Amino acid sequence: MAGARVGQAPFGARLGQGGGGGGASTLAELYALATTANDNAITLTDTAGGVSLDGSSLATTASPFKVRGNNAGSLQTHLYVTRAGRVFVGASSGTPSPQTTFHVSHPAALGAGLVETFRYDLIPSSGTPAANDGQRWSVYLPNAASTLVRAATLDTTWTNAGAGSETATLQFQLVNAGTLTTTAPLGLQPTKVLFGSSGAYNTNSNRFGVGTSDPQHALEVTASSATTFKLEAAAAGSYSELGQYVGGALVFAFDSYGASWGGTDATRPSNALLYGPASGGLSFGASHASGEIRFYQGGLNAASEMARITANKNLLIGTATDTAATRLKVVASKSVASAAGTTWDGVDFAASTLTVTGSTNITNAAGVNYVTVRAPTLTAGSALQVDHAASLYIEGAPVAGGSLTFASGGINGTKALWVDAGNTRLDGDTWVGAASTSAAYVAGASGSLQFFGTTGAVTKQTVTGSRGGNAALASLLTALANYGLITNSTS
Repeated sequence: MAGARVGQAPFGARLGQGGGGGGASTLAELYALATTANDNAITLTDTAGGVSLDGSSLATTASPFKVRGNNAGSLQTHLYVTRAGRVFVGASSGTPSPQTTFHVSHPAALGAGLVETFRYDLIPSSGTPAANDGQRWSVYLPNAASTLVRAATLDTTWTNAGAGSETATLQFQLVNAGTLTTTAPLGLQPTKVLFGSSGAYNTNSNRFGVGTSDPQHALEVTASSATTFKLEAAAAGSYSELGQYVGGALVFAFDSYGASWGGTDATRPSNALLYGPASGGLSFGASHASGEIRFYQGGLNAASEMARITANKNLLIGTATDTAATRLKVVASKSVASAAGTTWDGVDFAASTLTVTGSTNITNAAGVNYVTVRAPTLTAGSALQVDHAASLYIEGAPVAGGSLTFASGGINGTKALWVDAGNTRLDGDTWVGAASTSAAYVAGASGSLQFFGTTGAVTKQTVTGSRGGNAALASLLTALANYGLITNSTS
């Protein structure tokens, strides 16, 4: 076909000039003479809207329109439009097959980083670019009335349009209830991923914020409502768990149970914290059989243990030494500055007030008491004897240590029990000293009295006999001997 010209075989050409009336007219047409008329024709048409360049083909397999060029001696297709309206832009030595409405193929030598394949310029026709200026790409979808409406947008705007300090924001916005959202549900900044107006992930610090766009911690949640965080179990009777893991292992768990919980669970760490709302209260517990609950004060950097509940179900205050048989153990060691009036109360039942309402007399035989120690019950699985037992046991008076000394005996000395004022009532039997050799013994129920371990306490003695002889003296000596105050060796 070398040297062929338009109008000569195998090409034909027509030139025409449209008449009046504003209708379309053919300005020029190029077609193949060897085939059916207008097969593979290129038509240049003048219309009211401008000039159109149309490609047409009567062949069912031919491309309606394509533009090819010579690339280093190889003929390649750069623009290709299918009968279905799909457009291919790129470079193809064969027949392109666009997979979407608009398909761009960009040949590039890889291995050197990013390749810019698409560029869209916004050219200002007037004014100076400033913050919040930018461009919007919109997606339109047909609604139920078959009307195309905007469904989403991709907005790119300047937050700083200054030359050399340009900073941009990329935001995705969606239609909600027929209106485009005014706050982007998702946005991108150079160092942040934005979620709405008050949520962000800082890519520099790896901090995530909910309710704040400037998180100061790894996870920071700020809520305007009373419920800051909600964790809900899938069904009643199960539990929700908020767990802390170190190296893939669960070391701490906050479990919220939908029903009463109990027993042990070896899969939970020994320091698990459990919250059971079934009874309407707050429950703390170590779910593991050997777990303990500990309480500290002094801050994270100087934490000091103040109390713990052990696996033996014992409460220890001021000590970590557990004794299986001791349910409550208090060690109140501390340091105080010496001064006149200095006091130390290891356990202090502070002055309190009981207000009694009504007018009915209180006849409680046990009394209205500030501190009550009930009678415990001691049982055994087999016959055995316990030598000593007490509801309240005081080991001894305070002992001096180091360079400290106590005042000399008497009223200023140390005391194991001190009743500063008020009456003291002892209804039961009372011993002063060991029971077998006690200096004094009072049988509370009968009022009997005994001194120095004499066998058998006696009630009030009667002295008889004449004072003029020895009968009254002998009776008195017998009475004193009965009490154990003397040993009567007279004859």
